[in-house]
Amino acid sequence: YGYNLKTLDYDSCAEGQDMIEQLSRVKKEYNLTDGRIVIRQPFGVGEFIRKANEHLQICINYKKIWFASSTVANESAFASVAGFELPEDTIKQIEHFKGSKDDPFTVLQFADLQDRIIKDTKKQCALIEHTATSRGSISFELPSHLARINTPNKPRKDNYSALLLGTWGVKNYFMIKDHDGSKPQQKMFVPQVIR
Repeated sequence: YGYNLKTLDYDSCAEGQDMIEQLSRVKKEYNLTDGRIVIRQPFGVGEFIRKANEHLQICINYKKIWFASSTVANESAFASVAGFELPEDTIKQIEHFKGSKDDPFTVLQFADLQDRIIKDTKKQCALIEHTATSRGSISFELPSHLARINTPNKPRKDNYSALLLGTWGVKNYFMIKDHDGSKPQQKMFVPQVIR
């Protein structure tokens, strides 16, 4: 699409004073018009997997993420999308989901595609299993009996991974955007003697 995006040097798993310094620096470097907006997130580095999975679980538990219901299950939602016309660039981007190139991609097929993606994402989230070894390493994977399946319709976790990265990215975006340069206030418990 002709975008020239540039990366920011940022460790999303940093803590304490290191995180405060990074937030201050990245907030100054972030530049939408110049395209300096990308933060690279390597998957196997440091505490990322554990922290991102815990954050996603918190988002789901505290209803910061809501999964939409099926469009066809809601009469008013279905009626509102049935008359909608998809923009041409959207049709071009999603055309590969349709098997035949002869017929144009309709808005109803698009709504059905969205319904299937949400259903698959919810299913994948439900399948993820949290395991810990005796040494303390934690993994978030499909159960071993499902991971061994080697067929075209095998269980996957692609949508889960996309949701994980999306929630982690939004969290870090708002941390950078809302950072005011000050140190976070730590609330301490002050012991008191009651007589």
